[in-house]
Amino acid sequence: MIRFFLRLMAIWLAAAGLVMAVIDAAKSIAESRLVLTPFAETWANWAAASLDAAHHALADKAPWLWVFLDKAVLSAPTFAVLLVVAGLLFWLGRPRRRFTFAHERDL
Repeated sequence: MIRFFLRLMAIWLAAAGLVMAVIDAAKSIAESRLVLTPFAETWANWAAASLDAAHHALADKAPWLWVFLDKAVLSAPTFAVLLVVAGLLFWLGRPRRRFTFAHERDL
């Protein structure tokens, strides 16, 4: 059940990442220059209160983690962050390989 939920979330995040890539492509064509929406901007547009809450929670308890997130994740393009998280969830939700002993494979 957990694997199913992980794969379902991965599909939704991959779809959202592709939608954000199309939005960025449309903006880039309209402005005749490359436009990439940072993840922080998207998060602030959708849920500014949770972004502020995450900032205060992490900046107080683990400032080094907030610096990493701010530099690496929040400044990255939204479509890239969503697709990387989707790939991670796909990997975590992959079907388990059946374990077989070496002598069973020869039979």
